[in-house]
Amino acid sequence: MKHRKIISFILALVFSCSLMSFVYAEPQHKDIEGHWAKETMIRAFNDGYIVGMTDGSLAPNGVINRAQVATILNQVFKNTKSVDLSGKTDIPSGAWYYNQLEKATYLGFIATYSKAIMLKNLIRQDAFVILGSAFGITEANPDETRLKSFKDTDKISGIYRNAAASFANHEIAVGADGNLMGSKNVTRAEFLTMLYKILDTRTLYDCTTEEVDLGEDGKHVVHSYELKELKAEGEYDTVSLLQQQGDVEINFKSAKTLIVGPGGGEVHVVSGEYGTVDVTGSGRKVTVSTDVPKLGIAGKNNTVVIDEETTIDTLFLTDYSSENHVIINGTVKRVIVNGTNTKFEGTGTVNDITVNAQGVSGKVAPEDVRPLEKTTIELSAPSPLPAGKALNITAKVDGLPEGDATGQWYVNGKPFGGQITVSNGNTFTCSPSIEYSRNMDTKLNAELEVVFCDGSMFEVMSKSTDVVLENYPADYYKKLDIARVNETITSYQYQATITTNGNAYKESNLTGWLCEIKKGMKVTCLTPVNTSTVRVLLPNGSKGWVSTGAIQTGSGNYTLAKDFDNDDKVIWVNSRNYSSSTSYLIWVSLACQKVNVFTGSAGNWKLANVFPCATGAYSTPTPPGTYKISYKQSRWQYNGYWCGPVTGFYNGYAFHSWLNTNSGGAYDHTMGRPVSHGCVRMKDPDAQFINKLPYDTTVVIY
Repeated sequence: MKHRKIISFILALVFSCSLMSFVYAEPQHKDIEGHWAKETMIRAFNDGYIVGMTDGSLAPNGVINRAQVATILNQVFKNTKSVDLSGKTDIPSGAWYYNQLEKATYLGFIATYSKAIMLKNLIRQDAFVILGSAFGITEANPDETRLKSFKDTDKISGIYRNAAASFANHEIAVGADGNLMGSKNVTRAEFLTMLYKILDTRTLYDCTTEEVDLGEDGKHVVHSYELKELKAEGEYDTVSLLQQQGDVEINFKSAKTLIVGPGGGEVHVVSGEYGTVDVTGSGRKVTVSTDVPKLGIAGKNNTVVIDEETTIDTLFLTDYSSENHVIINGTVKRVIVNGTNTKFEGTGTVNDITVNAQGVSGKVAPEDVRPLEKTTIELSAPSPLPAGKALNITAKVDGLPEGDATGQWYVNGKPFGGQITVSNGNTFTCSPSIEYSRNMDTKLNAELEVVFCDGSMFEVMSKSTDVVLENYPADYYKKLDIARVNETITSYQYQATITTNGNAYKESNLTGWLCEIKKGMKVTCLTPVNTSTVRVLLPNGSKGWVSTGAIQTGSGNYTLAKDFDNDDKVIWVNSRNYSSSTSYLIWVSLACQKVNVFTGSAGNWKLANVFPCATGAYSTPTPPGTYKISYKQSRWQYNGYWCGPVTGFYNGYAFHSWLNTNSGGAYDHTMGRPVSHGCVRMKDPDAQFINKLPYDTTVVIY
């Protein structure tokens, strides 16, 4: 593309320095040798957009963040102006990128005040949005044909989707193996490659430019602190207006796409032939006085005026737009509103309108005409709604004039159900389900939005009501918690194999048939196998009891890798009404290999300490049950090793340290899995803690 004198000096150097760069830069940066983006990396280094690492490498496969992106783009646009972010950000003013964010905020291509976000690795779809905003590439309603050719774009939505579609259409973003990889971290090489694809296919007018002559053709990006003059009477592919100040009149012969992006100053599209006019910035005022097939609106707080004797085939407001003001004095054949809180007015004509967003208001009709002036919406709902009862909100609409009317319910700001056809005298019901929880919001808002259109004018009206929801009492949730915790917290957790065909039962005495079990079936034992029956977790997720003789236990370690939740432990202990003669209670969790120490009293235990342990091996298990601390000894001495202090709780079963050699080393310091002869092994300091607890402290083995 032919570049003109007003292109920034930095970008002009791209071509004058790039030849030299391949001569002197290549030997300095060994890590780009053979890399697919070698020339791009050298070019960016010589342009001053990136610097080498301390070892001289350029790290093409390294990640990039918003702070680095802001620095690069501020150089590209030759931006020296900024906004004051004092008191608006958690970024310290001394941070190297603080001023770069102030500059980027002034131009509007980065919108965050968070240190964490500025330094977070940038993913590809974020890069699309930032570059799309910075260069005015993202369209309000782009063709998605190319985007949908990628296999992984279903989860991309909103502004990310529009940016990705725009980049795919302009072949700025390419994927791999049929995937666009929008959620993948973008590398330095990938970002710079996209940047140069943009710069090499567009004429850039940087921030210092005040007078612009677009010439006859091409793609143009106009950045300007103050645009004093715009000469543009040719036929263009794409023109993006991103000036900060300066009102302009557009008199192109033609343009496939005109994008009014981030910035300021009014834009008046006076004459010419256009494929699409898109308002993608925020706070812009755009007046359209010539016929346009597609007019798109994104961003926030824009004012768009469609003049008299002007026809728009389709007016589209994106789903990420909001608070826009649209004045229709001409004719719009079709209006599609996906943006929230859009306000309409004007005296023109609208042939058809579809509203898919909440908060849309206003009318387009002759000044003295209110189509819905005599229309009423009556809502009826129980308030308060008793806990557990079905909620039915009914609406009755009367006084609609001749024409088409549709309605849409919204519950707490979100669409509920699909659009409905509204007619006089009929009743419409909204029946949202209520998800009860302990700390739920007990106020629900329901709104019916009615859109009327008779083929020449339209009006929107709505009616809302608040419903107070009665919650269940605290005892209800306590019982739910106890039931959930009793299913979650189990004693043993180890693998076993069913050795014979038979049945599983609901009760421990093998009554209440549950299901068949087959030889070879893998199950998880939830209770010890030293009794006649054992509870097992079956492959289908259900839990039942089988004969101990019908299973063969495995030899591996099947204790739970993750400990039970601390709050669940407290619920479990208190729900089982454990008491203690002291202000302490000990629970040894066989499933998690943890010693849990509680303080308090029966029904009011609080978790104080959690220690790792190693209980009895499966062949010599620690016996489940409730015991008390009954004896203490300083140590147990064996041939070659010892353990202690010893805190006994049942016959020869006790808490004691892990096994230490007589010389003070580690004989067996295994923790976190069953390995002992039945005692509860603990780390030395943890065993000393238990030994200091008073006699008669309750010990629960489960």
